[in-house]
Amino acid sequence: MNATAPWEFRFRGYVSFLAYAMGFFLGYLLSFALGGRGVPTFVAVGQHLGAHGVQIAAWVAAFLTCAGFGLRWWGSSYHRAGVVFSSRIETGSLTAGGPYRYTRNPLYLGNILQAIGIGFLAPPPGTILVVVLMTAFVYRLIVLEERYLHTAWGEAYAAYGQAVPRLLPRPIGPRPQSSGDAPDYLRGFVTELGTFGFAVAMLYLAIALPRAFSGTLAALFYAAFALFVIGGYLNRRLS
Repeated sequence: MNATAPWEFRFRGYVSFLAYAMGFFLGYLLSFALGGRGVPTFVAVGQHLGAHGVQIAAWVAAFLTCAGFGLRWWGSSYHRAGVVFSSRIETGSLTAGGPYRYTRNPLYLGNILQAIGIGFLAPPPGTILVVVLMTAFVYRLIVLEERYLHTAWGEAYAAYGQAVPRLLPRPIGPRPQSSGDAPDYLRGFVTELGTFGFAVAMLYLAIALPRAFSGTLAALFYAAFALFVIGGYLNRRLS
């Protein structure tokens, strides 16, 4: 069954970008209103970590962004083409392979990791806003999806939900048996071209400091947005 989704799910990409835009915009307004200078969080934090603190903080931000991409790539590889960017809540299969043995929502966990990493480019109030807005929206999407999955799969999904955490993986404990789904890592990478682009941009930031704030960084983020659109288009075409 492919269920018609509520508007939050159908426009989740737009809402996610709006969360970033609002977080950065309001974050800078709050920073200036509170007497700050709009210094990015990774700089504000890094200044207190010694001579190479800013560089270390930039690498932490890059690592979180890359981890978010890696987790989404791994999860997307276990979905058939068209599912990740579908405007409907897909309930035709119950995926329990790969990262889905550790968290029921690896793609959304990847979103939060990238929100933290990219959010480090905003001043501290903006970082907090980006992470809070993205986390709240992710949980809204999870609740919507679970409602449909419970209806479609009943006891099977209830048992899966008891065995696997909703978002944060358990460090120890039994894992459910894999559903036997075969991953397609090439298709997963194509699907995640956008998150890959953001990871590359943040890696450039960490590598190129202190010269990173240049037209090159902005161009990489514009390219990441373009890759996001291309990845979504290709994902739908492959289906």
